[in-house]
Amino acid sequence: MQRSDLDIWIKTEKYPNEKELAHVSKILREMTRSDVQLLVITPQKLEQIKKDTPFYLSLRYNSRLLWGEPIE
Repeated sequence: MQRSDLDIWIKTEKYPNEKELAHVSKILREMTRSDVQLLVITPQKLEQIKKDTPFYLSLRYNSRLLWGEPIE
């Protein structure tokens, strides 16, 4: 059986430091026993993502909100 990965986006005003991201990634990997890919979305990154319409639409309409605010 092939294991799938877990893609998680984090919406924030300011990009967190790499140490914090590594810690979050480690905790999530241990909890889910899956490979975890984090995508940090700042307001600037969101503007870039909007230019890639298929990716933006996928992110907006095919994501599950676990906590916090929706992408828009």
